[in-house]
Amino acid sequence: MAKSISKAFTYIFKDSDWKYKFFLATMISIPITLSTYASMNFKNMQLFDMSKIKQLASMSSLAQMGSVPDYDDYLSAPPPPNPADVASLSSLSHVIILSIALSIIASIASLILVGYYCKCTQNVINSSDDKKVDVLPSWEKDFGLYSKIGILFSYGSFIAFALPIIALVLIFLTNQGHLLTLGLPCVLWILFIVFAFCAMCALFCTDLQPSSFLAYRKTIRLMTHNLPNYLAILGTIIGLCVLSGALFMVFGHTPVFVVLFSAIQTYFSFVFAYLLGAIFQTHPVKLFS
Repeated sequence: MAKSISKAFTYIFKDSDWKYKFFLATMISIPITLSTYASMNFKNMQLFDMSKIKQLASMSSLAQMGSVPDYDDYLSAPPPPNPADVASLSSLSHVIILSIALSIIASIASLILVGYYCKCTQNVINSSDDKKVDVLPSWEKDFGLYSKIGILFSYGSFIAFALPIIALVLIFLTNQGHLLTLGLPCVLWILFIVFAFCAMCALFCTDLQPSSFLAYRKTIRLMTHNLPNYLAILGTIIGLCVLSGALFMVFGHTPVFVVLFSAIQTYFSFVFAYLLGAIFQTHPVKLFS
C-alpha cells in the first residue's frame, strides 16, 4: 500500500518546518476549542440569575408606567434586589456580545483550518514516495487562499446533504400517502452520502471544486477501487473522532485543557488530512482515465 494508515501518525514529523506549522495551526484552533468550552460550561458560570433579572425588568416597567402596587401586593412582593443583582443585568449584555464575537472568530478560524487541511490532503494525494517533499502546506501569505477553500468546502458539503433532505421534506409535505415509497430512496440517498462523505472530501481536495461533492460516479469509483482500504480508513477516522470527543467530555471542563486539547485536535486533524489523501492509492488522473 503506497500510502499506509500508519504513515498518517508520523508524516508530519518528517516536514522540515513541522514545529512552526503545527504551532500556528494549534494557535488558530484555540478560539474554536474555547468557543466549544464556553458553550458547554455556560450554565455553570453563574454569571447572572435570570429570576432576578426578570424581577428587575418587571420593577423597571412599573416605574416607567408610574403605577404603584397595592398595599397587599407590596407586603407579598419580594424584597428589592441589591446593587450586585443590578450589575448582573449589565453583565448579561457583555456575555452575549462576547459570545457573538467569539463565535465569529471561531467560524473564521474554522474556515482557515479547513482550507489548510484540504490543501494538506491535496499534497498527500499528489505526493509519491520517490520524491521527498514537504507535505504540510506553508502558512506565509496564504490565509486568504485557505479561507476561500474553506468556504468552498463548506458550500459543497452543505449542498451534498441539503439536496436529499429538501427532497425528503417536500415528499413529506406533499405526498404523505406515498411517504414510504417515495421517502425511502431519499433516506438511502442520505445514508450513501454519510458513508461516502470521506471519499467526497478526498475528491474535493483534488480540484477544490464544490461540484466534487455531487460527482457520485467518481465517488463510487474511488471507494470500490480499494474497498478494504476505504473501510479501514473510515474506521480509523471514526475511532479518532470518538476518542477526541471522549477526551473533551472528560477533561473539557478545565480551562487549562483548552490549549492542550487544541494541540491534540490539531494533531488529529493532520492525521485526518493524510487519511483522506490515502483513500487515493492511485493518482486521480490514472484512476479516472
